[in-house]
Amino acid sequence: MFYEHIKGQRCEELVCSWLEQNGWKILGRRVKSPYAEVDILTSKFEGQNINETIKMIEVKSVSNRDYLFLRLSNRQRVRLHQALIYFSYKWKKDIELHIAFVDAKGSIEFFQLED
Repeated sequence: MFYEHIKGQRCEELVCSWLEQNGWKILGRRVKSPYAEVDILTSKFEGQNINETIKMIEVKSVSNRDYLFLRLSNRQRVRLHQALIYFSYKWKKDIELHIAFVDAKGSIEFFQLED
């Protein structure tokens, strides 16, 4: 269990580094809502103002790319969607839910999850 936790933190670090290198600002990590803990909240800025859309990113490590979406259970999807609605209402911003898959080589693949 400890190894999985460390691996998860490493994957989150890789995703945050990639986002920052590509012009994204990290708004929060491991942000808690009444429904789920969100791995990463990020957005781009226009001057001093945050964009209208915030990306909520769930990070998952993968060893076999054939089974990517099995890494996110239906229960997790529901809880993340509830967190999305919660934050959207709280902050009066559009929020998109994305999943970032990180493989053992550190390659990252992003997918947007629809409602």
